[in-house]
Amino acid sequence: MRICSDASCSANPEWKGPGGDSSTFFSELYNRSSATLDSIFSLCYVSSPDTCDHTEFSVSGAKLADPLDILFADFPVFDESALQSRYFQYRVIMEAQENQSCAGATQACVPTLDSIGFSPTSYQSGPDSITSSTAVTIDGEIETVSDTISSGCTVKYQFSKDGTNFSYYNSGWTSATDNSSEANTSSDISSVLKDFISSGPLYFRAYLESDGSQACELEELNIN
Repeated sequence: MRICSDASCSANPEWKGPGGDSSTFFSELYNRSSATLDSIFSLCYVSSPDTCDHTEFSVSGAKLADPLDILFADFPVFDESALQSRYFQYRVIMEAQENQSCAGATQACVPTLDSIGFSPTSYQSGPDSITSSTAVTIDGEIETVSDTISSGCTVKYQFSKDGTNFSYYNSGWTSATDNSSEANTSSDISSVLKDFISSGPLYFRAYLESDGSQACELEELNIN
């Protein structure tokens, strides 16, 4: 894997495996328990505290029967903090060997990769904002405002009549800067959004506030 500063990886950064450099590779050979991986890499600080040369460790312990599931934290030399970057690339190297169980004794078994997936264990903390690009048309008095949020995070809102100048409720509707401290939850403004607008276009800006462990998602915002 390698971490990139842009989508095309134009800086051509170094590929890194479990040893912290390009000499090692994540492999199904490492499909073992965390305790076994700790033993495998326990001597990997001989040449350098930051890399683990492939000659410094050997695979031990029973291989798990489940599909390969890599937790980067199980590899003590691999710097998983770099994976917080927005862009990364991975490459897959497939090898085949002659195998009696395939079509013929001299025919190589061709490996296949059915799927690969990446799951974060942490998320950006603090508020991220999204702004509606099209307006909803209000025609009549707004009775309630509600939303559906996943992962137990907090979502706050600002509203605008022109898509440029936003407001929030603070004992009355007032102009807001682009900041989550000047925004309201849906319950805060459910009964007072009607005082902001009674007809015409309505835009919103939503701030999704995660504590770093939540995949904060706004599924829907309902204005009734």
